[in-house]
Amino acid sequence: MFFKHLLALIFISSILFAKSDSDQVVFMDGQEDFVKFSRPIITSNNFTIECWAFKRALGGGRASQNPLFQQRSNRDQLFYSTILAQSENPYGMLEIVLQTPGNSPEFIKSSTMPYGEWHHYAFIVEPSRASIYLDGTLVNSSAHSQSGDYTEDIDFIDIGRHRYDSVDWGLFNGMIDEFRIWNRALSAEAITTVMKDTLGPEYYSTSDSGLVAYWRFDDAYPLYGSQEELLFFIRDLTRNNHHGILLHDATLIPRDMVPGDNVIRMENRMIDSTTVFLPLHIDFKSVSPFTHLSFVLTGFKDRATLEQIIPNSEMMNIEKTFIGSQLAGDTLFVDISSPDPMQTNGNLLWLKWRILDKVNIPLKVISAEIGGVAEQPMLIQGGLYNTVHLGDANRDNLIDESDVEYILDIVLDKQEISAEEFVFADVSGNGHVTALDASIVLQYFNQRIDRLPVTDTGSVYSFSGQIVLGQPIWHSTTEAVIPILLEKTNNIYALSGEMVYDDTSLQFIEFEPNLTLNYNEFFNVEPGKIRYAIANTDPLQGTDILGFLRFTAETKTDFLITEFNVVINEGQLSTAVRHKGGSDTQPMAYRLGQNYPNPFNPVTTIPFSIQTAGHVNLSVYNVHGQLVKTCTNEPFSPGHHQVEWNGTDMNNNPVSSGVYLYVFSLDNNVMDKKRMLFLK
Repeated sequence: MFFKHLLALIFISSILFAKSDSDQVVFMDGQEDFVKFSRPIITSNNFTIECWAFKRALGGGRASQNPLFQQRSNRDQLFYSTILAQSENPYGMLEIVLQTPGNSPEFIKSSTMPYGEWHHYAFIVEPSRASIYLDGTLVNSSAHSQSGDYTEDIDFIDIGRHRYDSVDWGLFNGMIDEFRIWNRALSAEAITTVMKDTLGPEYYSTSDSGLVAYWRFDDAYPLYGSQEELLFFIRDLTRNNHHGILLHDATLIPRDMVPGDNVIRMENRMIDSTTVFLPLHIDFKSVSPFTHLSFVLTGFKDRATLEQIIPNSEMMNIEKTFIGSQLAGDTLFVDISSPDPMQTNGNLLWLKWRILDKVNIPLKVISAEIGGVAEQPMLIQGGLYNTVHLGDANRDNLIDESDVEYILDIVLDKQEISAEEFVFADVSGNGHVTALDASIVLQYFNQRIDRLPVTDTGSVYSFSGQIVLGQPIWHSTTEAVIPILLEKTNNIYALSGEMVYDDTSLQFIEFEPNLTLNYNEFFNVEPGKIRYAIANTDPLQGTDILGFLRFTAETKTDFLITEFNVVINEGQLSTAVRHKGGSDTQPMAYRLGQNYPNPFNPVTTIPFSIQTAGHVNLSVYNVHGQLVKTCTNEPFSPGHHQVEWNGTDMNNNPVSSGVYLYVFSLDNNVMDKKRMLFLK
C-alpha cells in the first residue's frame, strides 16, 4: 500500500517545494497560539487596526471567538481599558469592543466574517464613533460614549487571542498577514490605498504617516523559552520597535500555500541530548475518521537519523495499525494504515531522532495523502533546534537586548566574565570583547544581519570621521552642558572610552542623547572619571550632535573635561580633549530636548535649541489633543534655550496627574513633540 502512493507523493512534493520561497504569514490553529507584545501600542483616541486575515473555519476557543487584536488591563474587572477587534460567536460576526476605565463595554457589530479565503479588515475608532470596513467597504459605523485613556494600566497586548480574567476566551483560527496599527482614523480612501499587500518605507520610516506598528510576518527570529519551547521574534518595521513574540505552536507558512481546513503540524524541539522525541500532530476539521495516511518528511540530511516511529494509542489501535517507512537520501516516506478508523485530531505519533550533529535541523512535511479525501492538508514546518551559543553572552538561552547590556557591562568593567562567556560575547572574533560586539548582537537581534560571527569587521565596520567635545554651554552660573560632536562621520556603530574631569569642582549629572536612534548607552561614573560604552543598531553618519553631558560646577570655565579617549568600532582613536568652537558655539540644527526632571512635581524644565532666529511656540497638550498651556510664544535668537512648566493650565489651575505632550513649533511649523509624566 505504501509504494502505491509513492509516485503521487513525489509529484505533489515537487509542486509544494516550488512555493516554499513565498512570503511568510502567521498560521494559527485556534488552539494555544498567539503573538504577544510587552507594551502599549495605541496611544490615541483616534486609531485604526487593519490587516489581511484568512479565517480557516468556525471555532477557535471559548464562545467560538476569533480575535484579531486585544489591548487590555486585567488588574481590576471593573476598571480596565480594552480594545478588542474580532469575529465572535458561531456566526462569525465582526465586532469591536471598546472600554475605558469606569465605563461599561460597548460593542459595535456587523455582518458575517467570511472564512475560507483572504479578506482585508479595518477597525476604526474615533472619540465618539467606531467603524468596520471589510475589503474596503464600510459595513457598520456606530456611535459610542467611551471616554478616557485606552492605554491606562495595560497589562498585555495580543494578536490572535482574547483573554479575560486569566482565561483564554478565544484564539484566532487561520492566517494573518500585513498587520498594521495607525494612531489616526483612516478615511475610506486611505483604507483603499493601504489594502495593497505591502507598504513601503515612506509609510514606516517616519512618523508622518501615523503608522505606529507594522508586522509583515514574512520572517521570524528564533528565540527559546524557559520551558524549552521554541519561540519566534516578530519584527515591527516602524521605528517604534513594537516587536513581539510568536508563542506556542503558531508558525510561519508560505502565504500562497493551499489553505485547507486540514493540518499536519510538525513541532519544534530543542536539542538537549543525543535523542529527541518530536511530536507530529494532525488537525483535520473536514475529514471523518480515516483508515490511511501517508506523508513525506525531509530536511534532516546527515545530521540526524530516525530511530523509531512511536504511535499514539489514543489516536489509533496500535495492535492493528501498520506503520511502514522508507528512507531515500534526505527524504523519509511514512505510511500508516489500519482496519479501524483513526482519530482526526491530536498528537498522531512521535518521531525518535538520533542527533548526529548539533546544529539547527529544520524539518518539512512536504506532502501527504489521506485515504478517501481529495483535499490536501496544510503542511506546517517544524524541526530540531540547538540551544543558542554565540551571542548569548549572559547564557540565558536567548539572544536579545539583555546580551547587549551584558557585553556593555563587560566593556565598562562592571561585569566579571568567565572564559566561556568571553567566547560567546566576542562575536567579531578579534580576541576582545568590545562595544562593537554589543552592536553586532543588537543588529542580529533586530535582523540587520542574519548570522554570527561577523569575522570581517575590518572591512564591514571601517569608519571615517571623528568625535570631539564642544565648548561648554552654561544654562546658569552653576550648570553647564558639553555637546559631543560628530564630525563628518560614516559607518560608526560603537563608541567606548573614558573622560577625565576635576571632581573637586564638578559633579556629573547625566548624559542626554540628542539623536533619535535605537542605541544602548551605558555610563560608569567614578570620582573624576566617566567610562562609557555605546552600541548602535544603525550607523552614525554625518555631522551632528551625538548628545550632551550635563554638569554642575562651582566655577564657570570653558574647559571642564581634561582628557577624552574614544574607541570607534574596534579601531583605537586616543586623543587629548579637543573643544571645538568658542563659548558662543551655536547649534547646528533645531533640537527639542527631553524635559527634566521627568516624572516631575510641580516644575519641569524643557530645553530647546534653534540654529537661526525664529518665532518659537512651545505648548503643552493632554492625551486628548487639548491645549493645556502655552509655555512660550515669542521670538528667540539662535542658541540653546529653556522654558519651565509648573503643572498648571491656562487659568493657572493645577492639572491632574498623567501623561502630557509638549509640542515645539518654529515659525508656525511643528518641528517636534515629546511626552512627559506629571505625578502628584
